[in-house]
Amino acid sequence: MQTTYVARRKKQTVKLSVTVKRHLERKYKPAALEKINAAIAQWINADANRGIQTEHVAVDDSAAMKALGVTPISGKITAHKIKRAIDDLWKQLAPEYLVLFGGQDIVPMFVVNNPNYSSTGDHDKRLPRHRYRVAGKAYQFLQGNVRNLLR
Repeated sequence: MQTTYVARRKKQTVKLSVTVKRHLERKYKPAALEKINAAIAQWINADANRGIQTEHVAVDDSAAMKALGVTPISGKITAHKIKRAIDDLWKQLAPEYLVLFGGQDIVPMFVVNNPNYSSTGDHDKRLPRHRYRVAGKAYQFLQGNVRNLLR
């Protein structure tokens, strides 16, 4: 008996990017925000050309969150609220990747003890939870590009 295999159509990869709109607006001037939004649009288009659907959403933007079927964050933005919003977005979109668009001052994060702390080496006793997972050179590259963009 011969086995027949049906070719499955590969589903599109989804990347979820979350930020906090009011924190960005508080930190950056309107001209800088325009540059950031233009860079985000370029990033989304570049991802689309590679077959990646990027959903960039501000968790405090009522219209954007409701369009995705998720309750927006209101009141003070905390790491717990960010986590809840990400969990809700994850259920809706089932992404393969997550991008926290902004540092601790934009997207509040849980702070954990640094597992690599050493008095003679890594001097940071505590880190935002995402930092110890990021490769140092890649993080520095992204940081440098964002700084250059805002000049």
